[in-house]
Amino acid sequence: MRTPGPGVAGEAGGVGACRGEIAAITRRWIVTSRSFARRLIALKVLRHRIDLATAEPIQILDITARVREWLASTGITDGLLTLISPHTTARVNVNEREVQLQRDMITYLKRLVPRDGDYLHNLAPVDDRDNAHAHLLGLFMNSSETIPVADGALLLGGWQSIFFIELDGPRERRSIDLQILGNGP
Repeated sequence: MRTPGPGVAGEAGGVGACRGEIAAITRRWIVTSRSFARRLIALKVLRHRIDLATAEPIQILDITARVREWLASTGITDGLLTLISPHTTARVNVNEREVQLQRDMITYLKRLVPRDGDYLHNLAPVDDRDNAHAHLLGLFMNSSETIPVADGALLLGGWQSIFFIELDGPRERRSIDLQILGNGP
């Protein structure tokens, strides 16, 4: 006759002990899951739109202060903030705010894709704007940026600012959409 091995009914530490361990693990998992679920429920998703107007064909607008103002009004302490330009000829970018550098950026963009290039898009533009150059410039930039938020502040470097970059101005109505996922009171 065979002797029961470890984990077999009838032996100390057998099936009964395994059931006890499984029950303990299950209880810990349930407690952890509930705690995690409470934290998930505490996460908020908030949205905001910043409206802008531009005055130049290519223009770099610092929107950092407006973003910080809105963030402060949300009460979110930790999370992720995403900014997105809903325009195909305007972008959002994180870079250094320095007047001469911004002039260099505009000069660079104008040289990279000249406005008066021979572009097929300009032969039959959708909105009567010869703006192929603006669409082409958009290929080299982001339409969105995601910035971490910690202790209620944007995690930006000391020299970093958030910019709305107009590539096809001037425009009376432009915007940036913001969405934050985070926790707070």
